[in-house]
Amino acid sequence: MATNIKLDSSPDKSFTLSFTVTAAEISSEKELILKYIASSFENKGFRKGKAPISIVEPQTSPEKLLEEIINSLLPKIYSQTITKHQLKPATSPTIKIKNPPFTLNKDWEIELNGAQIPDISINPKFFTEIKIINQNKDQDLNKKTDEILKKLIEFSRVTLAKLIIDNDLNRKLADLVDQTQAAGITIDSYLKNRNQSLEDYKKEMSLRISDDWTLNLAISQIAADNKIVPLPAEIEVLVKKNPELSSNPSLVSYLLTQQKVIDFLLTQ
Repeated sequence: MATNIKLDSSPDKSFTLSFTVTAAEISSEKELILKYIASSFENKGFRKGKAPISIVEPQTSPEKLLEEIINSLLPKIYSQTITKHQLKPATSPTIKIKNPPFTLNKDWEIELNGAQIPDISINPKFFTEIKIINQNKDQDLNKKTDEILKKLIEFSRVTLAKLIIDNDLNRKLADLVDQTQAAGITIDSYLKNRNQSLEDYKKEMSLRISDDWTLNLAISQIAADNKIVPLPAEIEVLVKKNPELSSNPSLVSYLLTQQKVIDFLLTQ
């Protein structure tokens, strides 16, 4: 699957994957896609799923066919390559066509840009700092927790690939569009009420994204270092309280791990 595969990595754990999809591979995938379309194709004179490819193909949108081939081929190549090189992507890759446009009768030169989950280091001084915080027995528990988490961000070091921040920022901007539209206001008026420009907002969100990633990675690192894992009984209790979480076991596990790490830090 694919030829001339080349992987380039950067210190920030971003990577570029370049490869060629040959016209022969494209043709083979095209046949598979047409057979799949034919399996549910209905046409006068043929029973459902019994029309030959020669009837199905002329009645299939070329744009749809091309889209199906792309959506089938590229994820397979990407998955095989990250497995082979033991990569741990943190976000979906961006796709660049090096010899546009996509057509079915030539090789495709593709470049995928992605980023792995970044490494994190926590300064040992953090644990000295939280011992001091925990010595204050009169402080409100929520305030103490907030103070510890701020210290965790302060004493953690991580280099985030620009792609990670850009992807998260684009999602936040899309959410902002949805929220302002639902409220019946424009983004400009929303930002004006906040005395912000769009660039100011992007900077604020980028810093927040960086802090969120740092905190989540630090919590995961502390959990791994101290073998903190949620118990099956704890998972069951949380899902019973929040049935909507039953379809997202990864989120359940993370929420419980996060709370257990916080509880652990409050006892240091």
